[in-house]
Amino acid sequence: MNKKILNIANMIGSAYFLTVFIIILLMPFDSCFVLKPLSLICTALIAFFYSKYAPKSNVSKGMTVRKLYVICALIILAADLAVAFLMRYQPVTDALYMDTICRNFVEGRDMYAGLDPGHEYYIDRYSNQWGMFLIQISVYKLVYIFFGRIPQLTGSIANILFFQLSYFFTYKLADKVFKRDLHKKICLLVMLFHPVLYSFSGIFYTDMMSMPFTTCALWLGISAQESKTSKKFLLYTCLTAVVIGMGYSVKGSIGIIAAAFIIYSFFTIGIKRFIVFASVIVVGFAGMKYTVTHTMYAVGAVTEESVEKHGFPMSHWIMMGLKGRGGYDDECFQLSFEQPDKDARHENSINTIKGMMKDYGISGFSEHLVSKLIYTWNNGTYQSIWQVKDCPDTFLKRIFISSPYRLFCLLIHYIIVLCMMASYLSSMIYRRTDKMFVLRLTILGLGSFLLIWETRCRYMLNMLPLFIMVAIDGLEQIPIMAGALVQRCKKHFRQ
Repeated sequence: MNKKILNIANMIGSAYFLTVFIIILLMPFDSCFVLKPLSLICTALIAFFYSKYAPKSNVSKGMTVRKLYVICALIILAADLAVAFLMRYQPVTDALYMDTICRNFVEGRDMYAGLDPGHEYYIDRYSNQWGMFLIQISVYKLVYIFFGRIPQLTGSIANILFFQLSYFFTYKLADKVFKRDLHKKICLLVMLFHPVLYSFSGIFYTDMMSMPFTTCALWLGISAQESKTSKKFLLYTCLTAVVIGMGYSVKGSIGIIAAAFIIYSFFTIGIKRFIVFASVIVVGFAGMKYTVTHTMYAVGAVTEESVEKHGFPMSHWIMMGLKGRGGYDDECFQLSFEQPDKDARHENSINTIKGMMKDYGISGFSEHLVSKLIYTWNNGTYQSIWQVKDCPDTFLKRIFISSPYRLFCLLIHYIIVLCMMASYLSSMIYRRTDKMFVLRLTILGLGSFLLIWETRCRYMLNMLPLFIMVAIDGLEQIPIMAGALVQRCKKHFRQ
């Protein structure tokens, strides 16, 4: 019965990615329409060669997974450092504002010196930046103590180290969710060769910096549910709660992991363990939120009064997500910005949301959701081209803004989406509720969240390791489902 209930999520996920497949990969009028059939052909060929030549045993011969991880991690570190130094990254928009604010704070200047007047009270306005702010000022303060200044590359170096953490926890998580060494190695190699991760290597901001919280939280949560002893179970559960809570303060989408684990554990670990697990996750999550909030007050970055006066409510981002294709909209920002306080902004956002829904109607709202899905899933560069556009004119910048880079990223992205769809379809057909289920449920939660919230493709970057793992799972399932379909067709024709 539990598998049948959990399979509802598999069914919803299948429907979601079938919709993404139809509107993204089958869009007839698109500048990259040639890549769509090419991605189908590539996916079919990869699945064919996988089924024909991949070793069948759980343990593959040759280099161990651990040795491959160490080699890949060192290559990534060297490549990231080279990219950061040669590109001479210049942060843009929100990353620029945070860099300026944190430098000013650490060096004892007015926090908003050097920013346009419209960005005053930026930290008060966006409480979703508080975790990022605390981490960034900690890094900058440490560097400032040692060097007496904050070099321009400080943020880039910190970001590269955070990505090394991401890669380590990706390796640990892959070890949990995959039984076969081959799949673990494929995951590490796809991360190694994915160009987007290099183009983002120097951008010290929430998109990449929240990635280690994503992979670490999932690894810890699965470790908790696998624990044989009560002590280990409680320890891993507490660590999961802390990591999710801190990650949520950096990137709100990480809170989806908590919901995914609570849903999954309700049906899989027994009622006593579930009560403990869910209680610790909720209490730990709330405790971390309380800690971050009061740390912000303690360091003097914000006050309760300034947050109440200048802060934006959550309803603001729902209003933003309802406008057009659901990305950032200056008109929505101005509507909230011009209100006198947070309560007035909330009331204004709610009234605007009601007006938008009334104007849309069923057909208009459906068109809005389609345009939102396209804006979310149809850019495999995760806006990296936009992120590096203001860097100095070096040969690396020209590579990262070139058409070949964009087309290669899109091809990889479309193949990953196709394989992810196969994973969801297989999970629905065979009612698979293994450890990979938590990853699929998290990705489904992210997709659903971005249908409601303000969306951008780069908001998914922190879950790219999960996309890759679910895609590898789907790659294994494509030949299985294709074989079953062929057998069914043969049986039908014989009759």
